[in-house]
This record gives sequence, C-alpha cells and structure tokens, in this order.
Amino acid sequence: MATPGEADESIPSGLDEAEEEQEPPEIDWDWTCNVALPHFAFITQYMLPLRHIQLKTNEAIKREFQDAVSTPSGTSLKFVGSVTSGLELPKVVNREFHDISLHTILIVPDDITVYKSIQNLAETTGVHLTAHGTGKQSGFVKLKINKGEKVGCEIEEKDTMYLSVEALSNKYKIQLPEASDKSMMKRLEKASVAIRCPSWPNIAKEWSDRKRPSEWPTKELVDSIVQDGCHLIPGHHPNSKDTNTEWEWDFSVAEQKLAKTLTDYQRQCFLLFKMLYYIGFDYPYFITEDHLKWIFYMVCDRIPQSEWTEQEIAPIMLCLVDEVLHALINGELPHYFIAKRNTIDHIPEDFIFDLMERVSKTRQNALQYLYRFNKIYKFSFWPKTQNLEDIFAPLMKDMEDQHDKIRDSMLNGLNPSGEALAICHIKEDNFAEACNIQADLLKMLQAHFGEANVPYTLVSLLESLAMSLGDLDYTIKFFEYILDTYPEGRTYSAKGNLACFYSNKYHTLPADDPDKGKLLQKTKDLFQEAISDPNASGATFTDYSNFLCGTGDHETAIPYLKRVLEKEKDKMVSSNMYGPEEIATVDGNVQREIQTAGQISVPAVVYSMYLLIMAYKKLNREDEARALIKDFEEVVDSMETVTVIQSCSLLGYAYKSLEMHLDAFRAFHKAANLAANHKKECLEIATGNRDTCKAILASQGIVVETTGPGNSADSQDENIAAGKAPIEKEDIPEGDGSVEAKEDSPEGDGSVEAKKDIPECDVSVKAVEDALATLESLQLTEKKPFGSLFVDENSRTFRRMANSYFDVQETNKVKQHERLIEIEAFFAKTQEEASINIKTSLDYATFKCKINQHADAIPCLLQILDERNSYVPINYGATEMSLVDDNMQREIESIVGNILILPMAIYTLYLLVGTYIQTDQKEEAVLKMSIFETLVAAMKPQNQCESLCLMGYSYQALDMHQEAYHCFKVVYSRNVSYKLAEENRDLCQAVLLSQGITLESKDATEYFDAHFSLPEGAEVEDEQPQEGVTVSIDSERFPLVSLRLGPDQPKTEDDSHTKKETEMAEPDLD
Repeated sequence: MATPGEADESIPSGLDEAEEEQEPPEIDWDWTCNVALPHFAFITQYMLPLRHIQLKTNEAIKREFQDAVSTPSGTSLKFVGSVTSGLELPKVVNREFHDISLHTILIVPDDITVYKSIQNLAETTGVHLTAHGTGKQSGFVKLKINKGEKVGCEIEEKDTMYLSVEALSNKYKIQLPEASDKSMMKRLEKASVAIRCPSWPNIAKEWSDRKRPSEWPTKELVDSIVQDGCHLIPGHHPNSKDTNTEWEWDFSVAEQKLAKTLTDYQRQCFLLFKMLYYIGFDYPYFITEDHLKWIFYMVCDRIPQSEWTEQEIAPIMLCLVDEVLHALINGELPHYFIAKRNTIDHIPEDFIFDLMERVSKTRQNALQYLYRFNKIYKFSFWPKTQNLEDIFAPLMKDMEDQHDKIRDSMLNGLNPSGEALAICHIKEDNFAEACNIQADLLKMLQAHFGEANVPYTLVSLLESLAMSLGDLDYTIKFFEYILDTYPEGRTYSAKGNLACFYSNKYHTLPADDPDKGKLLQKTKDLFQEAISDPNASGATFTDYSNFLCGTGDHETAIPYLKRVLEKEKDKMVSSNMYGPEEIATVDGNVQREIQTAGQISVPAVVYSMYLLIMAYKKLNREDEARALIKDFEEVVDSMETVTVIQSCSLLGYAYKSLEMHLDAFRAFHKAANLAANHKKECLEIATGNRDTCKAILASQGIVVETTGPGNSADSQDENIAAGKAPIEKEDIPEGDGSVEAKEDSPEGDGSVEAKKDIPECDVSVKAVEDALATLESLQLTEKKPFGSLFVDENSRTFRRMANSYFDVQETNKVKQHERLIEIEAFFAKTQEEASINIKTSLDYATFKCKINQHADAIPCLLQILDERNSYVPINYGATEMSLVDDNMQREIESIVGNILILPMAIYTLYLLVGTYIQTDQKEEAVLKMSIFETLVAAMKPQNQCESLCLMGYSYQALDMHQEAYHCFKVVYSRNVSYKLAEENRDLCQAVLLSQGITLESKDATEYFDAHFSLPEGAEVEDEQPQEGVTVSIDSERFPLVSLRLGPDQPKTEDDSHTKKETEMAEPDLD
C-alpha cells in the first residue's frame, strides 16, 4: 500500500505549526452537567447535522397532502406548525414517534371574519364577528355574532349570540381517509378551524413595539406580520368552564414567517432542545412544544444571530433548559406574542415541583439524555447497529482527561469519533453519509486551525478512512465509490491502493472461483493505469511488484523494482504500508510482522530491495542477491527514524533466506534494540527472530551473547566486564555464516561444540536447549539445525490465524465464519505446496478438535502417523493457549517458561484418542493406546513425564482411571515438583475410591517402573527400532490395553490383542 510523503513517521501534521503561531484557547466547561463545551459541541454537530434539518415550503406540504385531504367547501387551508417552520425533528425509523405541533393545518372559512369593532363594515361582505375578552385570562376571547348576522353555529348566552366552537368545528371538519400512513393521520387529526382576523390585536401590541437586543426580527418583518393579522382558533383556558364559546388568539402564520428567517444553527439548537424535552420533561403533559417555541423565540430576541455558531449551539441549548427551569421556579412563562398571558398559571403546585425536578435532572445530565434519546429513537441518518455513546467513546475519554488543549481534543477525540461514525455508515452501505461526516470533520478542523494549516483534503481523509475499515469487501466498495464520486480522487496513489485491495481479494478467493481470473486482470489493469501516471511514486511501483511476486511473476517484477532503486535510493520520498487488509498479498515474513505489530511501514526503496532479493532467490540468481544485500544493509544503516526497526527486520529476513544467519542475527538484534525503546509492538517478533538465528548459530558452533531484548551500550560494557565477548561486527566472522573447524575439536573432524550456558532469561533459547537434550537422549543418528525444532513458517502463520478466530466473540457468528473460511483456505494452500505439511497438519487437526469438528481431524491425524515422524518435536506455548484443549493448557501453565515440547507422534495419538471418543469410536481409541504405550516406553525415563501425562489424560477420557492413576503416580514419583501430576493422581484415586477400588502407591510405582523404565545400562537404540522393523507388544509387558479390549474383539493370528505389531518410523527432524 503506497503512502505518499517522506518515508518518515515524524512528518509534521501541520496542526503542530498552527499551534505554534498562537496559544491554543482554553477549553470551557459547563460544570452543571460537567461537560467540556467544545466536546459537547462536537457531539451535537454529529448527532444532528445541519444537512438533515429541513425547511419545507407550503407548496411541498400541499403536495404531500393533496391526495389525502379534501378541502371542505367554502374554506381555504393554511399549513403551519413545525413542519413548515423547519422545527420538526427528522424522521424516526425504529418506532412510532410523531413530533407534531398542536396545530398543523388551519381550516379558514372564506365568509367569516373577526374585526375589532362593528364600525366601517358596510363595504365588507360575509359574516362579521367581534372579539370580546372573557375578563378572566389574557389571550382568550368570545366571538360575538352581530345582530342580523347568521352563521348557523350560534349559541346563546344571556341574550347574546356567540359563535359555537363545537358547531363550527363539526361544520368544517376534514374527512380522514381510511387508508393513510400514521404520520399523515396524526397531522390531519391536528387540523383546526380558524377564523381570520385581519387586524393585529391590541393585546399583542407590546410584541410589535418590543425592543430587541438581537435586532431580530427586523422592523420590516415585524411590520409585515402585523399587517397580515392573525387568527382565532378553538381554545380555552384550562381553568375555564366556557369551553364551547372561548377562542384563542393564534399566531401560527406569524411564527411561520419568523421561522423562515432563522439560521440553520438556530434551528439545530431548537431541535436539540426538543430532543432533551422528549426524554426529560415531556411528562406530565403540562409543558408542550409551544412552550419550548416561546422560550426559544424570546432567547432569539436577546442573542444576535451572528452568535449562534457551531461552538455556541451547546451552551445556548443549555441556556434554553435553564429558561424552562427559571420559569417553573417563578411560576410564570409568558406567551411570546402576548406577554401578559402566563401560559403555566394552570399547573398545580405539586406538578410544578415535579417538573422542576425533571428539568433540573435534564440540565445536569444533558449529554446523557441526548445519548438516551439515541438509544430509544433512531433517526434515519443514525447508525442502526451501534449507539452514538459507544462511537463517541474516544471523545468522552479525552474529555475525562480534563486538559485545556483544543488541538489534542481534535486529534485524539474528535477525529477518531468521526471516523468511527463514518465506518458505521460504510458498513451499513450508506457511503454518502460517511463522506458527509468526513466533510464535517474537515470543516471543523479548518474552523479551529485555519484552512491553510490543515494539510488534508476531503479525498485524502476518505482514502485514509477506506484503508482503516478492516473489512476487505467494504474497503473495495468504498474505494470504488470515492473514485466514482470525486473526480479529483482518481490519483495514481488512489488507483494503486485500490489495486492492492483487488490483489488481496484475488488471493483470498478459492482457486476454482469463476471471478478469480477477471479480478486478476482487473488488478493488473488498474496497476498499469496507476504506474502510467508520470507522477507515480516509487511506492506505487513497489506495490505493483509485490503483486507480481505474489502471483509468481518474479521476472516481470524485477525491472520495476530496479526502477524504484534508481529513483529513490539516494532520497527516500515514499513509503509502503501493509496492514491486516493486505495480509494475503505479502509473503510469510511480512505477514508475521503485520500480525505482531498490526502493520508494516517501511520506505519504498527498502521494501523494493527486500522483494528484489527474494525474487533473485526464487529465480536461482543467488549471486545477484548477495551482491545487492550489502547495498541493502547500507541503506538501512543510513536511516534514522523509527521505520528502521521493521527495515532491519526485512534485512534480517533477506540474510536468512541466503542462509547468512550471522548477518541476520545482527539485523534482528538491532531491530530488537530499537523496538525496546521506540516501538514496543515490534519487540516480540524481533527478539523471536533474533533468538531463532542464535539457536541456528549455536548448532553451527557459533556462540553469541544477549542479555535482554535490546543489548544496549550499557549492557555491552557489562558483558566486557564479565569477560564475555560483546556483539560487534569486527568480532563476528563475515561471509555467509560458515565457521572454520576448531583445531582442538574432538576426533579432529571439524565439529564444533555448542555452548550450553544459555541465559535463563532467554525462554525461547532455553526451550531449544531442552529440546536438544531430549533429542540427544533418544540417540538420534543425525543432527539437524536447531531451527527445525521450532514450528515452521506455515505453522506459525496458521496458529496466529487460529488465535484470531478465537479472539472473535462467540456472538459474532458472521466474523467467526469469515475467519474459518480464511483458515481453511490457508491450510488448503499449504497442502498444495507439499505432499503433506506435517506441522501445519497437526495444528489444523488441533484446531478442528477445539471447534468440535472431530470427524474432520481423524484423516489428518492418521496421515500424520503414516509419515514416520514419531519423535520429531512439536511445541506449544502461552501464545497457543486458545488453540489447545484444557489438559494441554494446564500442562503449559505448569511448566517453567510455559513451553511444552512433545514428540509429534505422542501428541498426534493424544488427539486421535480424543477424537475417536468424541465420535463414538471407543474401541478404536483403546486400540490406539497400545501404540501410545509403545512409543512412551521407548523413551528414556527422564524424558517420559509429559508424554505419560498425556497418556494419563487419554486413559481418563476412556474411563480407565486405574491406568491413568499409574501414569500420574509415576510422573510425580520422579518429579515431586510436578504438582499438576500430583493433582491428577489424587483425582484418579478419588474416582477409584468412589468405585470401591483401593490402590497402594508402592505397587503402582513398581508396576509402572517395571514397564515404563528401561533396564539399567540399556541403550536407547535397542528400544527404538529403525524404519521397517516391527515391535511386538504382548500382554505380559503391556497388559493394560489388552485387558480393556473386551471379549467381543476377535483374536486372530494376524491381528490379536495379546500380540500387536506396529512399525516405528526413523526419528527425523524435518
């Protein structure tokens, strides 16, 4: 994967420079709800983006209602309320939720009008009414029908005719359609008859004369609203008894005009205020949305529109909640247009106190209440699979640190949270929303630091996001979306990166997939398009070469790699980075680096040299590889940044491929030194590689000393003071790692004795030395390099893949299935490379047993037994705990160093017995125990302990507790510090005692000593036959199995249970 820019991880971001120019502002806090206001502002901007706040026109509303509404004769409809003011919350998709104003449609009769007086009505037509105050509460009137007027909806009170609310409402009622969506039905239910009043009422004159600090609304807008008048709608004071004759002044049309002049930030603030309301204090139903609007408009009167900015929305929203609380405390909340009207004078005192408590809690927990809204309701643009509180965790963590640097919060809190939110949308196939979120992020960065100081473009942010998805299919789809949507994004770098992902997809497809050939050609074409750009970097050419090498076309890759060396050897201007998404496109060495450190990032020239050496090696051009590798070392030595760590590792792998183990040791040792101080995640693999080289060198008679992961200058001095040779190039023979024969070698055959004083702290080397002692005790006829004692490259990769499978939570079945497919594909690939990859096969069988697919493991285990590798060692340690079963886990934990080394056949038989038991083939399991006994008996007593324990576990699984007891008893009698053996022995004894069987320890020890210990002075080769030699097992020496076979087993001359023959393979380390 190409990463443009200097090959230096310390590249200035540009934000550092912005910080130097001016002191970063301090972070303001709202201590009532204990939140940092900038963080709260970030969250509100993501929670309710401006682009999702809609202001619908009357025409748009009419189109929505035209099929559902039939206008009553003699009327006109006016669409009002939040939906036409841009003050309605976005659509909720997960449950029924209707954010609807008290009145959304006004049904205005054409022939009924209200005037202030009856004067000058001669020129008008229709029915004329006059409004008379009730004398009780401001804002409510009765509509008097003048003499001679006929409406047909009159009601008489004390010789005066008034307009009846009920009668007029029924006369002009909208007929609701039978089939209509719930949202439409709710709006239609809120339709109300309204009487036009062309004159502005005297009771609202204060509003038109009001002085406003914000200068909003403007005088022109106020005059226009007054000129249009208002309406009267059915409505009475809650304490009034005149419910059928009282009407309420309605200013919905005026509010609509006001709302159209609001800024987007003002609308956003009000909607966030409403979200708090619906969660915190919408019940009991005394406070309505109208109360919220009146408070909101009064605050708009005070705060200029220029101050309603992105960063001020959160504190103003909290101010609105404060206004509600103050109104409840004072018992007065004025109507926005009629200041004399107290809109909460009807609330009982007990409910006032209850509401005060609810509003106070909302104010103290404002952020948590917004999160709660997200958990209960889901807007259509919110992620469906994850709550915002979880997504914003990095931002919350940054807020908990309570520092005062905006820059740190932007980089450590806002940026990761924005990316996490965008990734959620990508994985829900909402690519457009993900891009919008990144655009918002860029806008925020530029607002804080200045556009010139933010070194990102929207496309670069999107590409970075695509490469961080961790899902190959979505990475490809999102990358394709970026290139299709943003023409400026079709750069050589973007094309090269997408081609890398195509390459990874190609490698993960099964060999028989019909789309594999098409994808291969698609990858080649896109790479060719990328490198044809005259500005293409060396990293892009390196990516293409890596692809070619991965498909076996090393010859074609060589010219491109040489071109990178010519272009960037003297000045490293680009780098290559590969992460988990590209792991299938790189070789085993690089895969291990990625699995251990999370990614590999090196200069393009370094990776090109590595690939070129490996290509030469594959093409049997080793002389050219050796000629290049010294240049490789010079390039790495000239580097000064932390990228040198993994560059040293690549150099080490290159040396190792050429069997120059001493030079490889130096490279890995340098990587370990640097990793210990600069990049801890690279330390484990660097020390592991170094120790592997050390073991190989020890087998060749070359002794090198290390005192820890880094062997710093101080530790060198300590080595010298202790009389040990320091690690210096001039003290180590040059060349390919070969060593001249010692003159004083025994027998004069040029052999070299490996040093035995391996440092105790070096666990991996100690394990190698222990394994060597075990193999020497078996009197092997041929010694192989120590490296063969470890698992091979394929096996190590397989184990890491298996660990990643078990790392996935059991509830994530889809992810586990994906990992399982990857594991099966990798195992199939290893088997294609060789007739049988013995160690990987055993790991595969172990994995199958662990996931309870025992039947699949049996053929693999039987094939391993047929390979005649009885005493080849296999090791499992702390890193494989999730792979092995409970018995093996306990054994590993009980051993010093936590590495268990066993003969391969022993572990194979242990697994095979278990699989037979699990698949109801107990008789087969018992038969295999005879081979188990034979192999263990052929080992020296001091090397039998772990194998005897496994044999004991197998007996336990077969309910042969007497035999299991003997196994564990002998182990403990030989090594009293082996506490696990003691525990297992006591457990078996308890089971036997519960069955009425008593065993004397002395008899058991003598019995097993007689059968599982060699006679004093006997040689191992007498007990371990070579290939083709058969071993007879009779019931006198091995009676345990024969006693358990049962009377139903046929006993023939060729296959009897008193005398069983089996072939023993020649011990081999391959």
